[in-house]
Amino acid sequence: MFEALKKYAVFSGRARRKEYWLFVLLCLILGILAAIVDIAADTWDPEEGMGTFTGLLILILILPSIGVTVRRLHDIDKSGWWCLVQIIPLVGPLVMILFACREGTVGSNRFGEDQINEPHKKSINKTKNNNSSKINDIERLSKLLEQDKISQFEYEKLKKDLL
Repeated sequence: MFEALKKYAVFSGRARRKEYWLFVLLCLILGILAAIVDIAADTWDPEEGMGTFTGLLILILILPSIGVTVRRLHDIDKSGWWCLVQIIPLVGPLVMILFACREGTVGSNRFGEDQINEPHKKSINKTKNNNSSKINDIERLSKLLEQDKISQFEYEKLKKDLL
């Protein structure tokens, strides 16, 4: 939930859906609390639609909001400039919500490593360095092929990846 705040003004890298939506939830909760404090402290201005504490919260959260949004766009292999689509009335925010809901790019993209799948690749790379383990893996692949659990194409691809 606080990952986006730790990366206060970081605009490079990738942000998973979880990081993005937890930050949105945090902003919503803090916004409601700030509005309650504004009303209780009698600093709420109905004409502006905010009060002193709400305004301070917006100022505090603007950079992390932009940062996590840019990193979320990077995760789906889009440039951070796509944030500007929100300027378009009605359609822009809907496009941004669709982008934020999309699953991230599997594997590396031009903005960095995949935060979900890269740990698996690293464990596979450790296995690659062990020759006896490679032989065992190829034998397991052969058994899977014989049992028709994988296709010939999958077998060849996985075997190539192992070697």
